[in-house]
Amino acid sequence: MAQASPLEIHPFMADRFAQAVVPAAMILVVDHDRRPLDRLRVHCEKADAAWMDLSGLRAALDEAAKAVGHLPVGQPPDELIAVHTVGKDPRTGRDAIADPPEWAVALNRVAATFCVATKRTSGWNARILETTDDEETLEKFAEAAKKMHPPAFEWYAKLASGSLAWMQGGALRGFLTGAEVELFRKELDATADQMFLWKEKGADFHRRKLQAYCYLANKHRLGLAAVEHR
Repeated sequence: MAQASPLEIHPFMADRFAQAVVPAAMILVVDHDRRPLDRLRVHCEKADAAWMDLSGLRAALDEAAKAVGHLPVGQPPDELIAVHTVGKDPRTGRDAIADPPEWAVALNRVAATFCVATKRTSGWNARILETTDDEETLEKFAEAAKKMHPPAFEWYAKLASGSLAWMQGGALRGFLTGAEVELFRKELDATADQMFLWKEKGADFHRRKLQAYCYLANKHRLGLAAVEHR
């Protein structure tokens, strides 16, 4: 029986993340003021009640507000996270915080709850990246991409482990904006010869599925996020 991949690919509201969630979360960390996040929550409760987990959002905000309570007021999150150990993400080799603090994990959950928009799109199957009958896995795709076509691997790496340093440690691993999704899709294109090579390296199924995710994200004018299945 096929097993679920450790990563799921979901539609992601990248503009909301960059323009609203990140600055509001920064105010929470620096000033211990949750009002900007609460105002965003109220807006979402009106605009996105049909698909958002509103009770989960309230709980995530409460958890984040509590988690930052011990932090010094007035210190930016980048400085606070800089004291933690930097390691390498095992999937992609990108720099990652090896011991993310509780407040960073809580902010990761806030970002995911605000911006992962799976229920907003119809027919989205985030768990389709399973091991195939030919033993293809997402990890084999990534290894093939690294060797065959580095630009495709670089976009995958940002998707799989590109979260902000001070929002690491949670299920949300990384994301691509709508424009980056289109670039990733183009890098996943292949000639007939390349398709044979992808297949030979046990990665063509996942290459094509990732292209499908990119297509659907573009169709809905959304980005993509990688979420660790737990």
